[in-house]
Amino acid sequence: MTALNLAANGIRFEWQGCKLVCFGPSERPDLYEQLRQEVARRVAVMLPKLDGSRDYRSPELNLLEAPPHMLGLCSSCGESLGATYRSGDCSLCVAARYKALVAAGRLAT
Repeated sequence: MTALNLAANGIRFEWQGCKLVCFGPSERPDLYEQLRQEVARRVAVMLPKLDGSRDYRSPELNLLEAPPHMLGLCSSCGESLGATYRSGDCSLCVAARYKALVAAGRLAT
């Protein structure tokens, strides 16, 4: 499931201070399980890129070897952002990057 599909079903992400928080319909636990699976899949790809690295600059934590740099596509996973004028990362990749950086001890919670 893509970030766009989750958003269409009512899942929203919001920064509260330095924490990324997820909101959505409480009667749809299946959405939260799909969200968890998608973020975990992304973290599994991103985390090894941090292991063993002593470089504290922001690493390239992309899911694709050659991510697309086009308006309307996530610059990490290549999935649609839903609008042709948007750029950057989808909310799932942002959440996964946050979790990967925390898990690697690169970001305090």
